[in-house]
Amino acid sequence: MRAGLPYRGTHILRHGGCRHIYNATGDLAIAQQLLGNSTLDSTLVYAKRDKGALKKFISIGWDVHNGTQTQTLEK
Repeated sequence: MRAGLPYRGTHILRHGGCRHIYNATGDLAIAQQLLGNSTLDSTLVYAKRDKGALKKFISIGWDVHNGTQTQTLEK
């Protein structure tokens, strides 16, 4: 590689794009279609949750349970 990096720019774009879609939708099938992968296992290489995903999910669930928020857990 010309820059001397162990990866290509397209690889970084696949990670970033897949991570963005997966975090926005929570749907691995959509991320799989975006990447054009034939299996979910190969999609899981790229689909990673952001660091605050669990905290956000629990916070929304707690607020909905207590009636302090109208947002639902489903998208």
